[in-house]
Amino acid sequence: ARLLEDKQNIPAVADQLELILDVMTEEWWVDVTYPMLENARQRLRLLVGLIDKKDTPIVYTDFTDEEGDTTEVDIVHGADSFAQFRKKAEFFLEENLGEAAVAKVRSGEPITPADIDDLQRILVAAGIGDDASFAAASERAGSFGRFIRSIVGLDRAAAKAVFADFLDDKTYTSNQIAFVNLVIDELTSNGVLEAKRLYESPYSGVAPTGPEDLFDQAEVDRIFEAIASMNESAAPDASI
Repeated sequence: ARLLEDKQNIPAVADQLELILDVMTEEWWVDVTYPMLENARQRLRLLVGLIDKKDTPIVYTDFTDEEGDTTEVDIVHGADSFAQFRKKAEFFLEENLGEAAVAKVRSGEPITPADIDDLQRILVAAGIGDDASFAAASERAGSFGRFIRSIVGLDRAAAKAVFADFLDDKTYTSNQIAFVNLVIDELTSNGVLEAKRLYESPYSGVAPTGPEDLFDQAEVDRIFEAIASMNESAAPDASI
């Protein structure tokens, strides 16, 4: 399943991605039944041939197996569990961008605690996540809304509307507009943007020491305020 996951760009694999992600979790195997295993076998057997074959050396062993003292060990897969939760959430949300709560996150319109409840309800109904994974997502992203925004991104038209004044080629130079378009690109792709990013690549390729290279202080402040506004719109339950 892990090897097939890397090939999700193949349509046949993408069709079974939800099952592939499920069988990689410990939860799926709890109280697993024969019909569940048979269903998984039938759905995945034709995909096995897509896995890249690798030469595996033959290993010979010659030892006596002796039972010694046993110790019960609790194995915690916190990071792996969250990674699987995020992947399943990504797959589901990207297929359901039309859901009202998801569309609102993408629109840049400020979301409310009620919207957060709707987002979590949608995921739970799809069998994705629980209180623990939602709490982990909120802690890692700063809020659950920002976690969702980081997956679905921000509607490009909404991002451009916020920076519309800076895209006027009669007022601003090509470098200034290029810098603002980089901001729009990142917001569209990642949904949120940390202010410090404006001093890093790719922004430094246009403004080596930061936006102050291109804009006066009042304009820099307006850019930061616009970014903060977009970030805050996805975080009704956290300060940015």
